[in-house]
Amino acid sequence: ARHRRREGPPARRAADCGADESGRASFTYTAPDDVTEIEGDTVTVTLDGASGPGATVTIPLEVRGMGESYEVRNTTASTPEPEDDFDIDDGEVVPSDAFTGDFELLGSAITDGRGPVPVSVTFVVDGEQHHSADWDDVNDRRSHSFSVVGDAGDSLAIIAATDGYVTADSSVDHRQVAVLRDGDRVPRIRGYNGQDDAAEFVAPYISDDGKTMELDSNQAIFLFELGTTDTHSPAFDMQDVVILVTLWEDGEGGD
Repeated sequence: ARHRRREGPPARRAADCGADESGRASFTYTAPDDVTEIEGDTVTVTLDGASGPGATVTIPLEVRGMGESYEVRNTTASTPEPEDDFDIDDGEVVPSDAFTGDFELLGSAITDGRGPVPVSVTFVVDGEQHHSADWDDVNDRRSHSFSVVGDAGDSLAIIAATDGYVTADSSVDHRQVAVLRDGDRVPRIRGYNGQDDAAEFVAPYISDDGKTMELDSNQAIFLFELGTTDTHSPAFDMQDVVILVTLWEDGEGGD
């Protein structure tokens, strides 16, 4: 850590290092007499025997006074814990703990005679809607992401809408939405009019046997049909918008 000294001989300090049960490292040293002020700093750590990205990290530190000794703590935010205790209840994801939900668009494909049909997406936490302008139209071959927070037991749903076609709320329009988690069967629905099949949109999350989904325990995938309500129509292909949600434990929860 940086420090300021009064004039005199070079400072000498004794340091001890340890780690708690969570793996957090702490360093404690006794300040020499000529140190008048302790400040924050950064430290660069290189992992023994490691190479490539992530082998070297820079950690911000702060120094807190404790009499004549000072404790240097790593102030980097801790890695969030996966929230894998959740239920899927008729198109809603219901975590058992306070959570953060990270949404990622996996794809969207719905067209009419003129071209792609705009698809708007709104996220719903315990009945309260959340929307970003970035999700006004996700049928644009671009990446889209969004995050929400909620309390234990809050339901998490998605509303997807198209002008002139179908608006589907995953919490009530159950025929229009499928929600998949680890171990579920891979959807076997052909894409309409030459579009990719539903399985193509979730391909990175299909197990090696090609039959079941292989998601992390804190993930689920929403698939929407927005072109028709006729389940017998070839246009009912369940890939008009496909969204991945990843859940993390959040000690703060939502308001």
